[in-house]
Amino acid sequence: MSARKTGIMVVGLAGNNGSSLLAAHILAKQGQMPMMLGSLASVGTLPVSQAKPGESPVYSTFRDLVPSLLRPEDVVIGGWDIRKMTMEQAMVNAKVLDRHTIEQVKYEANKIKVLPSCNYPSFVAENQHEMANNCLVGHTASPEHLEQVRLDIRDFKMEHKLDVVVVLYSGSTERYMETCDRVHGSAEGLVRGVQENNPEISPSLIFGIAAMQEGCVFVNAAPQNTVCDGLIDLAHCHNGYICGSDARTGQTLCKVSMIEYLTHRGLKTKSITSNNGLGNNDGRNLQGRRQFKSKEISKGGVLDDTLKGNRLLHPSNDVEHMVRIEYVKEFGDEKRATDTYMVDTIFGKRMVIDQITVCPDTALAVPILFDMVIFGEYLTRPSPTHHVLSSMAFFFKKPEVNTNEYVFNGFSVTRKILENAILRSVSREPVTIRAML
Repeated sequence: MSARKTGIMVVGLAGNNGSSLLAAHILAKQGQMPMMLGSLASVGTLPVSQAKPGESPVYSTFRDLVPSLLRPEDVVIGGWDIRKMTMEQAMVNAKVLDRHTIEQVKYEANKIKVLPSCNYPSFVAENQHEMANNCLVGHTASPEHLEQVRLDIRDFKMEHKLDVVVVLYSGSTERYMETCDRVHGSAEGLVRGVQENNPEISPSLIFGIAAMQEGCVFVNAAPQNTVCDGLIDLAHCHNGYICGSDARTGQTLCKVSMIEYLTHRGLKTKSITSNNGLGNNDGRNLQGRRQFKSKEISKGGVLDDTLKGNRLLHPSNDVEHMVRIEYVKEFGDEKRATDTYMVDTIFGKRMVIDQITVCPDTALAVPILFDMVIFGEYLTRPSPTHHVLSSMAFFFKKPEVNTNEYVFNGFSVTRKILENAILRSVSREPVTIRAML
C-alpha cells in the first residue's frame, strides 16, 4: 500500500515542539536533513529473518522493509495556538534553533497562519493566561468551538488535497479532567457534554472529539487524561484512530531501560529520585500544582509493569519514586535532569547509580513526534478494527489500549510489539533472537 497524502495539524503549533517540527520538515524538503537522528522511521532497524546456525540474524531498517513509509518532507503542517505570532517569531521565542537555521526556513514557515485555539483557563497554569491572545471566544467547551475546529480540519484537508489528517496534541500539559460516566463514558455523553458547556471537557478533548468526528488520527503527546472511554467510543463511530498518551522521549525512556536492567539482573531497587530543570514554557506551565500532577501520574506509572514482573524482588509497589520538576528560566529548552537509584545487593551492600542528562528537550521530542505520525499513518492504512493504536505504545509513557487489551509498559517489550506489527503488515513472521548452539 502506498503512502497517503498526509497533513499534520499541531495543537500548540507556535510552541517549542510545534515550531521545531515545522523547521525540521522544511529542512528535510530542502534536502538538508537526509537522516533524522532519534527517529525509528529514519534510522531504526529490526530483525527480519531468523539466524542460520553459526550466523547472526538479518536486520533491516524500517524504511527498507516498508519503502512506502512517509518521510518528514512528504507531509503538510498547520495547526492552532493560543499565541498569535508568525512562525518565525515562534522559532525565535523557542530558542531551540540558531539564527542561521531560522533564516533558512523562515520564508516557508511564515506562509503558515497560526489558527486560533481553545483556551479554558482552569486547565492550564495561571502563568499561561497572559500570553493567550489568539483564542476562540469563550472559556468553556461549546458546540461553536467544536464546529470551528472541525471546520479548520476540513478546510486544511481540502486546501492541500489530503487523504488523511493527523491531529497532534503538543500543547501545554492540562490538569486532569474530573471524569464521570455520564459525560466521558460514551460518545453520546461527550457530545451532550459539549452541548451543555460542561466545565470538565478540556481543550485537548475538544480537539480529540473534532479529530474523531472528522475521521482523523489523534495523537495525545501530553500526559493529561484526554483519552477517555467516550473518545474511544467516538473513534469507533466515525472510523477515527487514537494513540497516546505522553510522549516518551528522553529521561523517562532511560529510566524504563535502567529499571529493566536492574530487575532482570536480579537487583532490588529501593528508591528513585528524579529532579528535572526546565526553562521553556513547558517547565513554566508545570509549576501549576494540578498541571504537575498530570505529569507526575504519567511519569510515576512507567515502572509498574517491570517491577510487578518480579514478585520476589518487589512483592508490592515498594519502590520509593519521587519526581520533581523545577522551572529555571536560564536553562531555556536545555533540560537538565538527574536520577539517583538506590539498589540493594548481597551482603547488605548498596549500589548507588547517579545519572545526569543534559539535552535540549525539543531535539529529543521532534523525531519521536514525526515517528508517531509516520507509523500512525502506516498502521491505519488497512483501516484496522481496533481504533486505539496500542502497537505504538513504545512512544508513550502511558500507553492507551483497546477494551479488554493490556500492553506491558516496558522498553524492550513495547519495542518488540511495534516491530511485530510492522513485520506482520508485510506478511513476515515475528523474529525470535536466540543463540544458535
